[in-house]
Amino acid sequence: CVDSWLFEHTHEGAQRRRGFFDWALFYNEPVFWGNWQRYQRALKQRNSALRTALLQRTSAKAAQASIQAWDAELASSGEALTAYRSAHIHTLQKLFQARLVNAPLPAGELLLSSGWTSGLSLAEALQAQYESDLKLGYTQMGAHRADCRPLVKTTTVTSGVGKQEVSKEEAGKEIVKKEAVKEPVNDTSAYKPLRDRASRGQVKSHTVLLALLLCEQVAQHTRRAPLLLIDDFGAELDTTRQQWLWQQLQTYTQQWGGQVIISSLQPEVLKVQ
Repeated sequence: CVDSWLFEHTHEGAQRRRGFFDWALFYNEPVFWGNWQRYQRALKQRNSALRTALLQRTSAKAAQASIQAWDAELASSGEALTAYRSAHIHTLQKLFQARLVNAPLPAGELLLSSGWTSGLSLAEALQAQYESDLKLGYTQMGAHRADCRPLVKTTTVTSGVGKQEVSKEEAGKEIVKKEAVKEPVNDTSAYKPLRDRASRGQVKSHTVLLALLLCEQVAQHTRRAPLLLIDDFGAELDTTRQQWLWQQLQTYTQQWGGQVIISSLQPEVLKVQ
């Protein structure tokens, strides 16, 4: 169900975003759920050992043995989860950017962070963070801290009063054409968090599109198209974006056999073709 709660919370917290993207992985990757359960069990046990050591002031040697006994399982399952997420987001990224090429929306990017220090394996990160974890009583790094942030592309426009950072859409096609600088595919320096740079209508449009793409992925892998519910469809969307989203939804119903249920407080919105 895509409603105001979803598109607001999807852009406000890592846990919401993580669950949003993991939902499709549950259906697309058969072993994902098993690895997720393994990871959660190991994390729960490691955190329990950390809390016990913190509260009972267990000897350093005994505490280290009970805590690090779970590191191998946590690292193994955590690395597996991250590999699945990375492959999933990589595929989703291509679909997302392809749909945005001619869309009345700014260019988008999905930035996945593993949840631990870049350049280290999860086992190495857990070892490096051990003393800090022991003091706090919980595991600070791992796949449970992963995040996938929707970003929006910005461009620097030079004016008489200096440089100003605006979205591609706001800058206008001619200005963007003259001022935009090509960056490598993996360079996100020209991107900013969607919620900080986009209007609420743009945030909603991006969220609906991502939800639609996730449903298409599930339909492709399971041959069962999810039922998509969109509440108050026309809210914060101008006519151009409404029409564009209608086209995307029609593709979903015609190509994948999906069903879409839409509600609106404005009857005329449902007549948009």
